[in-house]
Amino acid sequence: MKRLWLLLPLIIILAGCQGITQAPAANVIPVTILADGKTSTVELAANSTVQAALSQAGITLSSLDRVDPPVNTIVATNDKITVVRVREEYSEQSEVIPFERQVIKNESLPEGETRQLQAGVNGEKVVTYKKVIEDNAEISNLEFKTVIVKEAVPEISMVGVQAPFS
Repeated sequence: MKRLWLLLPLIIILAGCQGITQAPAANVIPVTILADGKTSTVELAANSTVQAALSQAGITLSSLDRVDPPVNTIVATNDKITVVRVREEYSEQSEVIPFERQVIKNESLPEGETRQLQAGVNGEKVVTYKKVIEDNAEISNLEFKTVIVKEAVPEISMVGVQAPFS
């Protein structure tokens, strides 16, 4: 009987230690993450944020990426977090600026006679386009900036309008 009294406190202590090492199941919540074409589920402590879920899943965000719900939102059981990868690409294209034609009427030249005063020269501009890509799908491709490299020179012609006296 004395041996039983010696073992009883040991059994109580060991039973108490087992309860301390196990985390209560009610404080862990599952969250689904959709990112990079994959779906993964992570288990988080209650009152964790979207950022904590992404960190636990090993997902890093760039400055342009979008997350729904936002990263500072506290997640609830079975929430879905969607990460949209966003990137921008820039491209330049050289374009010709066509010259204009200007006609000046001159009464000192006979009617129908034409003289070229200045030859026209095309100009050149460089247009920069900004392409926005979300999850490898092009969303927009807009003109971002235009720089005129060379101004166009107009062609100037003089046309006679002198009519014969009658």
